[in-house]
Amino acid sequence: KELVKVRRGPESTQTVAIATMPAKAAVKSLAVLYLKNLGSPDDEFLSYGITEDLIVDLTRLGKVRVASMRSVMKYKDSDADLEEIAEKLNVGLILDGSIVKTAEAVRVSAQLVDVENGENVWAQRWEEAPGSLPRIKQALAEGISAALEVGQTIMMKAQVGSPETSNAGAYENYLKAKYSFDNKQTRSDVDIALGLYALALREDPKLLAARAGLAEIMMYNGDFASARIELESALRAADEQDRESEKSEILRLLARTFVRQSDWTEAMRYAEEAVELARSRGDLAGEAAGLGIIISILQPQAKCEEAIGHFDRVLEISRELDDQDELAEALKAMGVAFSRNGEYDQAMGLYEESMAIAEERGNLSLQASCQSNIGNIHFFKGELDSALAHYRSSLEMAEKINDKALASRQQLNMGLVQLMSGKYREGLKLLVNAAEEFRRTGDQGTYAMALVNMSQARLTLGEIDQAISDAQEALEIARKINHPLVETDALVQLGSSHFFLREIETAVDYFQQALDIAEKSNITRSLAHIHLALVNVCLYCENFKQCRHHATKALAISREIGEKTATILSNAGLAAVEACEGLYHSGIRQLQAAYKGIERTGNVQMTVQLKALLGQILLKHGKSERDSSDGKRMLDEALVTANDIGLAPEKKLIEEIIVRE
Repeated sequence: KELVKVRRGPESTQTVAIATMPAKAAVKSLAVLYLKNLGSPDDEFLSYGITEDLIVDLTRLGKVRVASMRSVMKYKDSDADLEEIAEKLNVGLILDGSIVKTAEAVRVSAQLVDVENGENVWAQRWEEAPGSLPRIKQALAEGISAALEVGQTIMMKAQVGSPETSNAGAYENYLKAKYSFDNKQTRSDVDIALGLYALALREDPKLLAARAGLAEIMMYNGDFASARIELESALRAADEQDRESEKSEILRLLARTFVRQSDWTEAMRYAEEAVELARSRGDLAGEAAGLGIIISILQPQAKCEEAIGHFDRVLEISRELDDQDELAEALKAMGVAFSRNGEYDQAMGLYEESMAIAEERGNLSLQASCQSNIGNIHFFKGELDSALAHYRSSLEMAEKINDKALASRQQLNMGLVQLMSGKYREGLKLLVNAAEEFRRTGDQGTYAMALVNMSQARLTLGEIDQAISDAQEALEIARKINHPLVETDALVQLGSSHFFLREIETAVDYFQQALDIAEKSNITRSLAHIHLALVNVCLYCENFKQCRHHATKALAISREIGEKTATILSNAGLAAVEACEGLYHSGIRQLQAAYKGIERTGNVQMTVQLKALLGQILLKHGKSERDSSDGKRMLDEALVTANDIGLAPEKKLIEEIIVRE
C-alpha cells in the first residue's frame, strides 16, 4: 500500500496515513549491519558507536537511503542470511563487518555486498594503532562512498567520515558514553555516561558530539538550563569549526529543550533553522527530524492545519528514504493533533499505525508513548477500564527504560481515571506527585495541565480556595506560553469554581472566555465540555431557552467526535428542558435512559449529577405521588453517595434542592 496523505478536505474530513512502503525504493539503499565485536565484551562500545556514527554519516549523503540503527539492531545476533535481512530492511546493499581491539591494534574487516546479484561491491581489511582509533569510521565511510560512486564534493559537503576528533582517548570515552546512555538499564548507566562525556570533553573540548551527548543527558535529567548552556556553546563551536553536520543536530536539540519548557517561539526559531540547514545540505533525514519537532510545537497551539502541511512533507521524505522510524514519530505527532480536535477515529488510526511500526522496530519508548495516547482516546470516550489498562502498560514500559517524564505523565493520566471513578483523594495524590516532577523539570505545559486537573479534584473535594489558586496558576502559565488547550481548560475550571460559590455572572464570564478561545483555536473536544458546563448553569437558573441552545451545541459536537459521555449528558440536558417545559413524560423517559447510560460508563460523579437532576424534576414536576416519592428517594440516595465519596459540588446542589422543594 502507498502512503495516503492526511489532508483536511472540503467537509473537514481526514484520511488516515498508511505507513507501508513501496516494494523497492528508487534511490540506492543500504543497511550497515552491526559490526561484530570479535574481542572482549568490554569493547562492545566500539561496535555500537562506530556502527551508529557510520549510519548517521551515510544518511547525510541524501543520495543513499540508509536503514536506521534501530532497524539493524534487530539483526545484531541474527543467523539470518544477507538476502533475508535485505528483504526485511528493503535494501539492495549490505555492509557486513567485524572489529577486534587488542593492546597493539584495532583490526577491521568489512565488505559491501549487492544482495540482488550476490556480488561484493567493495571489501577491505586493515588495522590501526589504538592511537588512530578515530580513523576507523573515516576509512569505512570513504570506502563505502567510493563504492557507491558518491563524488568527493558531495562527501565533503555532507562531511561524511570526517573524524569528530583526532584524540583517540576522547573518541573512545565518547563512544563508551554513547553506548552506556543509549543502552541504559539502570540509573547508574546514565551517571556513567555523564562522567564519560565530561571526561571526553576534558581531553578534547572541541568534541561537539560529546557536548551534544552531555546536553542530551541533562535534558533527560530535566536540567534544561544546563543543557542549553552546553548546546549554545556547541553551536558557537560548530560555526567556528564549520561543522554543519553537527550544527543541524545541535539546533534540533536546542529546539527540543524549548519544546519541553513550552517556549514555542524559541523552539520554532531553532527548529526552522535546523530544517533550513538540512535542506541546504540535501539532508532529507535531518529535514524530516526538524519538521517533526515543528509539528510538536504547533500541536499545543492548536495549529492543526499548519501541522498537516508539514506532515505531508514528512510523509514525502519517509516515502523517498523508506524511513519507518521517522514516519512512526510523525504519525504519533499527527495523532495528537487530531485528538486535540476531537477527531478520535483519525487519531486512533495514526496511533495504531505508529505502534505497529514501533513494535516491529523494537522501539520501546515509542510504544510507551503510543500506549499512553491510545489510552487518552479511550479516556475521552469514557472507556475508563480500557484507558487505565493502556496507561499501566505505558507506565511499565517507561519504568523499564527509566523515562521519568513519560512515567510521570502516566501518573497524571491514572490520577484522572481515579477522579472519574470517584477515588478523589487517591487521584489527587497521583496528580500532585506528577505535577511536582513536571515543575522540577520545567515542563510548563504539562505542569499547567496537571494544575488544572488538581483544581478539578480539589473542587470536587470542596477545597475551593486551593481549586481557584491552582486554576489561576495554570491560566497564567498557559497565557505566558501560548497554550490554548490548557488556557481553555483553566478557564472552565475557574468558571466551575465560581459556580460552586454561586457567583453566577463571574462563572458565565469565565465559561464564555473559554468558549471564545476554543472556537478561535478549533479545539473541538473542549467546545462540547464548555457548552455542557453552561447547561448546568442554565438549569440552575432555570433559563431553559439558553439551556436548550447549549445542550444542542454540545450534542452535535459530541456526536461528531464520538464522545459517549458528553453525548449522554447533552441528551440529559435536552430531556430536562423538555420535562420542565411541558413534555413531562417524554422528557422523564429520556432522562432515565441518560441516567442508565451514564451509570454504565462507571463515571461516579456524572452518575450522581444525573440522579440528582432526575430526582429534582420528579419531585418538582411529577404528575403523581409516586413521582414525588421516587424523586425524594433519588435525591436522598444521591446525597448519601455524594457524602460517602466526597462530592462537594453535588452535595451542595442536592442540599439546596431539598431545602427549596
